[in-house]
Amino acid sequence: MRLRAAGIAVLALAGLVSGCTSSTSTDGAGSTASSSSAPASSASSSSEVPSSSPSSAPVTSSSSSLPSSSASSSSSAPPPNSLACTFGQLAISLQRGGAEPHTQIAGLIFVNQSAKTCTLQGFPAAQLLRAGATLGKPAKHTADPALLVTLHAGQSAEAQLSATTDCNAALSDAVRVSAPGQTATVTVNGAFRNCILTVGPVTPS
Repeated sequence: MRLRAAGIAVLALAGLVSGCTSSTSTDGAGSTASSSSAPASSASSSSEVPSSSPSSAPVTSSSSSLPSSSASSSSSAPPPNSLACTFGQLAISLQRGGAEPHTQIAGLIFVNQSAKTCTLQGFPAAQLLRAGATLGKPAKHTADPALLVTLHAGQSAEAQLSATTDCNAALSDAVRVSAPGQTATVTVNGAFRNCILTVGPVTPS
């Protein structure tokens, strides 16, 4: 009986030792599996870094419309008048007119002496002279509108020249005149008081 009891005790002890060993190996395997999952989370977190910095510098071309606006503004300039009367086409003279209180009046006459039609528009220039020297200031323009006047061969246009007489300024003996838009001049006889000189635009005679 004692030997049988001793054998049972030995078997029980062996089973206890075997259970501890298997528990230890199972715990070790579990801890190993849990530690092997750490690199995966680390790898996934580090792989997201490149995708968080996309290219953010697109190239734009907003200034491509500037040349077209410049071209359109320069093309709006009016063309020159190819029918404008030249100096050689015109005969210029001065014709004394009526008078108003304290004002002398004369007409500057522009005759188209050529065989071609031409046009005049604007204000002639007029400057009083005395003994060949300029006297006073050039004539001021009136507020009248400047209309285009067409002159066929032999036709004329006229601009009114006025000089006030309510001062004791010297008298001129001539007037230097140029047609509208021209620089060439002619000198015509004319005695005007050098107070205030004005000239109007050309109009049909």
